[in-house]
Amino acid sequence: MSGHNRKARDVLRDFRKSIEADNEIFRESSRVTQNAETIIQSLRARLRDERLKHHIEQKDLASRMGVSQSAVSKFETERGDAGLRTVTRMADALGLIPLVVFVPKGYVSKVQEQPKMIIEMIGAAQSELLSQIGNIVIR
Repeated sequence: MSGHNRKARDVLRDFRKSIEADNEIFRESSRVTQNAETIIQSLRARLRDERLKHHIEQKDLASRMGVSQSAVSKFETERGDAGLRTVTRMADALGLIPLVVFVPKGYVSKVQEQPKMIIEMIGAAQSELLSQIGNIVIR
């Protein structure tokens, strides 16, 4: 990152902090945005780790998805689209099915404060969840 870009980023960061200090609605919005970014970063990392675990090259995954290798690279390095469609396509190309879980805010108080901790807990429980899913009968 160039010195000019770094300075502009720092000015913007300081400006946001000053608004957050004076505006509760902006502060809450920033918190929600940061939590969303944490979740997106986790999704990117988990999908990249899955690709690497199975020794799949970016170009091969891209071919399976019908996109360019650079699109996969951008996704993995936080420069590309991380929308639900992209996540679903990538998961499918890796032989996975994404499951989305919504938790009421009051049910798990730490979700608001530490979403990364919750993501790690769910990851640790993944094997147990998968074994239980295999026992569920959908009617």
